[in-house]
Amino acid sequence: MKRTYSPIHLFTYSPRKRPAFTLAEVLITLGIIGVVAAMTMPSVITNYQKKQTAAQLKKAYSIVSQALVTG
Repeated sequence: MKRTYSPIHLFTYSPRKRPAFTLAEVLITLGIIGVVAAMTMPSVITNYQKKQTAAQLKKAYSIVSQALVTG
C-alpha cells in the first residue's frame, strides 16, 4: 500500500521517523552564523561611518558655498 502525504499528516502522529535536525546541528549552525556576523560587522560599521562623514562634509561645504554666494 502506497502512502500519500497530505498537509494534515504533517500534524498527526506517525510511528515512522521523519528526518529532522538535531539540537547539536542547530546550535553548531547558529554558532557559525554568529562567528561570521561578528567578523563582518566591524567592516560594515566602518564603511557606514565613512559614508556618513562624507555626507556631512558635503552638506557643510554646500552650506558654506551658498553663504559665500549669497553673502
